[in-house]
Amino acid sequence: MGKIVYFVDGQRFTTDSAELTVRYLLQQVGKRADHFYLERNDAEFRDPDEKIEMRDGDRFATKPRAGDPPSGETIHYKVNGEEQTTSHKVLSVEQILRNAGSGASIDISQIDNYFLQNIEDGRRYDTLTDEVSIHPDDQFLAVHRGRTHVA
Repeated sequence: MGKIVYFVDGQRFTTDSAELTVRYLLQQVGKRADHFYLERNDAEFRDPDEKIEMRDGDRFATKPRAGDPPSGETIHYKVNGEEQTTSHKVLSVEQILRNAGSGASIDISQIDNYFLQNIEDGRRYDTLTDEVSIHPDDQFLAVHRGRTHVA
Protein backbone atom coordinates (compact mmCIF):
# COMPACT_ATOMS: atom_id res chain seq x y z
CA MET A 1 0.00 0.00 0.00
CA GLY A 2 1.33 3.44 -0.89
CA LYS A 3 0.93 6.75 0.84
CA ILE A 4 -2.61 7.82 1.68
CA VAL A 5 -3.33 11.56 1.54
CA TYR A 6 -6.04 12.86 3.87
CA PHE A 7 -7.22 16.20 5.24
CA VAL A 8 -8.34 17.27 8.71
CA ASP A 9 -9.93 20.73 8.89
CA GLY A 10 -8.34 21.47 5.52
CA GLN A 11 -4.80 20.56 6.59
CA ARG A 12 -3.07 17.96 4.39
CA PHE A 13 -1.47 14.84 5.91
CA THR A 14 -0.09 11.54 4.61
CA THR A 15 0.10 8.09 6.14
CA ASP A 16 1.22 4.57 5.29
CA SER A 17 -1.32 3.13 7.73
CA ALA A 18 -4.60 1.61 6.57
CA GLU A 19 -6.27 2.56 9.87
CA LEU A 20 -5.88 5.52 12.22
CA THR A 21 -7.67 6.29 15.48
CA VAL A 22 -9.94 9.26 16.01
CA ARG A 23 -7.60 10.44 18.80
CA TYR A 24 -4.59 10.39 16.47
CA LEU A 25 -6.40 12.32 13.74
CA LEU A 26 -7.54 14.97 16.23
CA GLN A 27 -4.01 15.28 17.63
CA GLN A 28 -2.77 16.04 14.11
CA VAL A 29 -4.60 19.38 14.29
CA GLY A 30 -3.92 20.00 17.99
CA LYS A 31 -7.35 19.07 19.30
CA ARG A 32 -8.22 16.85 22.26
CA ALA A 33 -10.53 13.86 21.90
CA ASP A 34 -12.44 14.79 25.05
CA HIS A 35 -13.45 18.10 23.47
CA PHE A 36 -13.85 17.18 19.78
CA TYR A 37 -14.99 14.37 17.48
CA LEU A 38 -14.68 13.83 13.70
CA GLU A 39 -17.04 13.87 10.75
CA ARG A 40 -16.39 12.43 7.29
CA ASN A 41 -19.13 12.67 4.66
CA ASP A 42 -21.89 12.85 7.28
CA ALA A 43 -20.44 9.89 9.25
CA GLU A 44 -19.56 10.69 12.86
CA PHE A 45 -16.62 9.19 14.75
CA ARG A 46 -17.07 9.93 18.47
CA ASP A 47 -15.07 7.18 20.22
CA PRO A 48 -11.46 8.43 20.55
CA ASP A 49 -10.16 4.86 20.29
CA GLU A 50 -12.17 3.94 17.20
CA LYS A 51 -10.03 2.96 14.22
CA ILE A 52 -11.05 4.55 10.95
CA GLU A 53 -10.28 2.81 7.67
CA MET A 54 -8.34 5.40 5.70
CA ARG A 55 -9.02 6.16 2.04
CA ASP A 56 -6.97 8.37 -0.21
CA GLY A 57 -8.48 11.86 -0.30
CA ASP A 58 -10.50 11.51 2.94
CA ARG A 59 -11.67 14.86 4.29
CA PHE A 60 -12.43 15.10 8.01
CA ALA A 61 -13.94 18.00 9.92
CA THR A 62 -13.58 18.40 13.67
CA LYS A 63 -16.73 19.12 15.67
CA PRO A 64 -16.98 20.22 19.30
CA ARG A 65 -18.48 17.73 21.71
CA ALA A 66 -21.72 18.70 23.38
CA GLY A 67 -20.13 18.04 26.74
CA ASP A 68 -20.56 15.59 29.53
CA PRO A 69 -23.84 13.89 30.38
CA PRO A 70 -26.56 16.23 31.65
CA SER A 71 -26.19 17.14 35.29
CA GLY A 72 -27.33 14.34 37.52
CA GLU A 73 -26.72 11.66 34.86
CA THR A 74 -24.19 9.13 36.08
CA ILE A 75 -22.19 6.53 34.17
CA HIS A 76 -21.59 3.28 36.08
CA TYR A 77 -18.50 1.20 35.35
CA LYS A 78 -16.20 -1.20 37.23
CA VAL A 79 -12.49 -1.36 38.02
CA ASN A 80 -11.22 -4.72 39.32
CA GLY A 81 -14.86 -5.66 39.94
CA GLU A 82 -15.55 -2.60 42.11
CA GLU A 83 -18.42 -0.29 41.10
CA GLN A 84 -17.36 3.23 40.06
CA THR A 85 -19.36 6.22 38.86
CA THR A 86 -18.60 9.35 36.88
CA SER A 87 -20.39 12.12 35.07
CA HIS A 88 -17.58 12.41 32.50
CA LYS A 89 -17.47 10.60 29.16
CA VAL A 90 -13.67 10.60 29.03
CA LEU A 91 -11.25 10.08 31.94
CA SER A 92 -7.49 9.68 32.06
CA VAL A 93 -6.02 6.40 33.28
CA GLU A 94 -4.72 8.27 36.31
CA GLN A 95 -8.20 9.59 37.17
CA ILE A 96 -9.68 6.09 36.87
CA LEU A 97 -6.96 4.52 39.05
CA ARG A 98 -7.10 7.26 41.71
CA ASN A 99 -10.91 7.20 41.85
CA ALA A 100 -10.95 3.41 42.24
CA GLY A 101 -8.10 3.44 44.78
CA SER A 102 -7.71 0.88 47.53
CA GLY A 103 -11.32 -0.27 47.16
CA ALA A 104 -10.22 -1.84 43.88
CA SER A 105 -6.91 -3.05 45.35
CA ILE A 106 -4.89 -0.27 43.72
CA ASP A 107 -1.83 0.98 45.61
CA ILE A 108 -1.91 4.69 44.79
CA SER A 109 1.70 5.09 46.00
CA GLN A 110 2.69 2.87 43.04
CA ILE A 111 0.24 4.34 40.52
CA ASP A 112 3.01 4.65 37.89
CA ASN A 113 3.31 0.85 37.89
CA TYR A 114 -0.23 0.16 36.65
CA PHE A 115 -1.86 -0.19 33.29
CA LEU A 116 -5.56 -0.39 32.56
CA GLN A 117 -7.29 -2.89 30.30
CA ASN A 118 -10.89 -2.95 29.08
CA ILE A 119 -12.14 -6.48 29.77
CA GLU A 120 -14.71 -6.53 26.96
CA ASP A 121 -12.62 -5.41 24.00
CA GLY A 122 -9.08 -5.95 25.32
CA ARG A 123 -7.95 -2.35 24.78
CA ARG A 124 -4.93 -1.60 26.92
CA TYR A 125 -3.98 1.84 28.25
CA ASP A 126 -0.32 1.99 29.27
CA THR A 127 0.29 5.55 30.43
CA LEU A 128 -1.40 7.62 33.13
CA THR A 129 -2.24 10.33 30.60
CA ASP A 130 -4.02 8.00 28.15
CA GLU A 131 -7.63 9.10 27.73
CA VAL A 132 -10.31 6.44 28.12
CA SER A 133 -13.86 6.72 26.79
CA ILE A 134 -16.21 5.63 29.55
CA HIS A 135 -19.39 3.83 28.58
CA PRO A 136 -22.12 2.46 30.86
CA ASP A 137 -21.19 -0.92 32.33
CA ASP A 138 -17.57 -0.83 31.10
CA GLN A 139 -15.31 -3.16 33.06
CA PHE A 140 -11.61 -2.55 33.51
CA LEU A 141 -8.71 -4.40 35.07
CA ALA A 142 -6.04 -2.34 36.78
CA VAL A 143 -2.92 -4.47 36.45
CA HIS A 144 0.22 -3.85 38.50
CA ARG A 145 3.45 -4.40 36.63
CA GLY A 146 6.76 -4.64 38.41
CA ARG A 147 7.69 -5.40 41.96
CA THR A 148 5.40 -5.23 44.94
CA HIS A 149 6.19 -4.72 48.60
CA VAL A 150 6.53 -7.87 50.72
CA ALA A 151 5.15 -7.71 54.24
